[in-house]
Amino acid sequence: MRGFDHIELLLSYWLLNSQYSSKIKFNTIIKYIDTKSQALNKLNARNETKNDIYKANYNFTNLKVLIIDDVVTTGNTINNLAYFIKQQGAKQVDCACLMRTQFNT
Repeated sequence: MRGFDHIELLLSYWLLNSQYSSKIKFNTIIKYIDTKSQALNKLNARNETKNDIYKANYNFTNLKVLIIDDVVTTGNTINNLAYFIKQQGAKQVDCACLMRTQFNT
């Protein structure tokens, strides 16, 4: 983890008393190869994100999964993660983000 995980904090607070609180799982995927932050990379460099950097510490077989990210720029990271989770046997993977970066190419 690069820093403070504000998504986990927000979701924990928001879902604390909801009907879904027992179904929410955090930290079910481990990123075992530390990659540089994409924030300062140019678009071409961002498109070179590797696929084989994750390990699952949870059984995703036949589950519906929602990935929530704070900022999506190219979509490579969230797409790679969704692909990885599908490979782990998830029935469905949906993605949501709080913000999307706009590139002027």
